[in-house]
Amino acid sequence: MLFRSVIGESSNGDLLRVMLDGSGTAVVGNLANNYDAIFESPTSMLVSAGTCGFGCGNDLVRLDLTSGQTTFLANLVGASGPLALSDSGDLYTVVVDFQNPGTSRLIRYEGAQLTGASVLQESDATLVLGGLAGGSSLAIDPVFGNLFVAESAFGGNSRILEVEPDGTV
Repeated sequence: MLFRSVIGESSNGDLLRVMLDGSGTAVVGNLANNYDAIFESPTSMLVSAGTCGFGCGNDLVRLDLTSGQTTFLANLVGASGPLALSDSGDLYTVVVDFQNPGTSRLIRYEGAQLTGASVLQESDATLVLGGLAGGSSLAIDPVFGNLFVAESAFGGNSRILEVEPDGTV
């Protein structure tokens, strides 16, 4: 089976593997209100999803693409946010706070933290950058390791920020 794409359909929660040979799609998992996902390995993804509904937090979940098994990694206060994974296995996400504009934050979990048995909280993460108006997308520059954050200010001006790993904008 050759695939390199997974599509999240958030109204029903399905995560669909897209076959590169044109043979269609297959459900590989289901997470309510899935927002973003990133491959962790050829057989697993990390997913940001508001699994309990709207207004009750965001979960970071590992999805095994072969079995569909899910492992909850972290529970965050706020809406589902974008994800980025560094070459060293560190996971970045934006904790989006629609209720308090200008308080969304870019945080990082070290790769080793994602292997533990307990569900992490935001207090277990490192704050990289605070004071964001929101966050809709993240990407890591593969050469310099800087993050690019699409800051989506609902009702205001949106912008793209380049952020060094130490939080310098």
